[in-house]
Amino acid sequence: MNKNIISLCIICLLVVTLIGCRSIDSSVTTNNEKKISVSMAKFDSVDFGMSLEELEGIMGGKGTLAYIGKYSTYYKYVGDNGLLANAVFRFDGAELDGKSQMGIK
Repeated sequence: MNKNIISLCIICLLVVTLIGCRSIDSSVTTNNEKKISVSMAKFDSVDFGMSLEELEGIMGGKGTLAYIGKYSTYYKYVGDNGLLANAVFRFDGAELDGKSQMGIK
């Protein structure tokens, strides 16, 4: 009897997970603004100490606000080659003080 209940719970969790994993159009955000994609050339041209406005100028627009912390704010851009490629830029106050990327070509 316990195995049946556990199996039912696992199936329910899988169904809920699969419903949440629907296809996503990577070119449109949830608020219907066009996403700005980042290439390695754009990523490499971003320097520490830049302002948010300078970053947005290089990228060609605003990124997604990913996190606001007590001391830092993070912005994310999707890479040219898909959803798994992205760049994250960290601002401490008004200055860029960190950047990282994964899978950008």
